Amino acid sequence: MEKLKKTSILRSLPALVCLLFPSVSDARDGSENYIWEGLFLGGLNSNGWEAHGGVMWMPVPYVGLSATLGLDSEIHEFSDWWGNGIGDVLDYDFIDDSDYDYCTRLLLKPSVVFRSPALLRFESQDLGIHLFASPGLTLAVPALGSRNASWAYWNVSAGINATIDRYVFYLGYSYSNYSLLDGHPYTHHGIDVDNPGNTHSVWIGVGYKL
Repeated sequence: MEKLKKTSILRSLPALVCLLFPSVSDARDGSENYIWEGLFLGGLNSNGWEAHGGVMWMPVPYVGLSATLGLDSEIHEFSDWWGNGIGDVLDYDFIDDSDYDYCTRLLLKPSVVFRSPALLRFESQDLGIHLFASPGLTLAVPALGSRNASWAYWNVSAGINATIDRYVFYLGYSYSNYSLLDGHPYTHHGIDVDNPGNTHSVWIGVGYKL
């Protein structure tokens, strides 16, 4: 009798898991039939602003690779966009003027992507809510005027995304030992720091599955 009870319990476990964790039992929802995704990300960080565009490849439901190319830069002052007073016309011929010498670096970010099964799913809206984590590298071209700046850094990102049909909306946080001011480059504010420190970023993004 006891053996029969154990057998019945074991047979009922798969059904119980499906009831408690329906998103785990379904390995692929409709959006996961697309293994490629184009994406654009933008946000603010401890250096200024950043913007990236790239692609993601998810050959299996919850693990993939991504690569983005973008810029990291100091935030421009309002006077440099709108002039110094009412009626002033912005002079775009300021690249050679040291007063407008903002520090900018070109970044390439390859990474591994881990995504959770849907924590919440609304079938009527074709909406799924997922968590993600993405460790990777930041490959950065040294900024103008920098000396002995590194080219490679590590980074890690984590956050939440919402998948609606073929669209994906991201909210994320990133941490890296990269710094815009590595190597003492030229900067608009003339900042000279011996240890520029690490970079914290908060960003949003949108993707489209292909």
